[in-house]
Amino acid sequence: MQKTIRGKVYYELFPSLYPLFSSLDGYRSVVREIISSFSFIKSADHILDAGCGDGLVSFSLSDKFSSVSVVGFDISREMIQKSLEKKDKKHYSNISFYLGDFEDPSNLLSVNGIERILRKEEFDHIFVAGALEYSDANETIRRLSPYLKKGGNFIAIIIRDNAHGKLVGRMTGFKPYSQKEILSFFHNDGYAPEALTLYSSKKWASRFLSTVVAKKS
Repeated sequence: MQKTIRGKVYYELFPSLYPLFSSLDGYRSVVREIISSFSFIKSADHILDAGCGDGLVSFSLSDKFSSVSVVGFDISREMIQKSLEKKDKKHYSNISFYLGDFEDPSNLLSVNGIERILRKEEFDHIFVAGALEYSDANETIRRLSPYLKKGGNFIAIIIRDNAHGKLVGRMTGFKPYSQKEILSFFHNDGYAPEALTLYSSKKWASRFLSTVVAKKS
């Protein structure tokens, strides 16, 4: 709970931090590169973007895989407002955004207060990008897992526990988990995780980003 609240405080009291984080050299382009590499995403897949921020992953998924549908949620009203503004401006019809919390992801709310209840095994894939660091990652994975279909993929884009990642953490207020810790959290919940850390981009962001793809058994 404390780490989740800490992320909310950072992004709501200091709204300049999220643009700072997301504008770090190559961050947005590397995230798009990561998403574009996933051949397992199919037409008509239903995807949850948990801790969606300003919608980077949701919009990138829609741009690359136009037939998917995406539900994004974030604890920050300001981030959801930014996501909705872009959605409306660019006419994304396959994405919906809600207010929600890792502590209780089952009940989401639109900015107008309309409830959206997540169904068990509703999603083909779950993405969490740059948000596990602000939560108890072990508990977050456990709480999100019921909404993923068996055989589906849980994709965590994480900040690496290296010198570059630790610098990013100091800049934006978190301590990165080690890749070993993240893998163990998935193993604890019955997943078969695979770590992917090498990207073709020469941008600085490729030095502090890592991805874990975990298949639900």
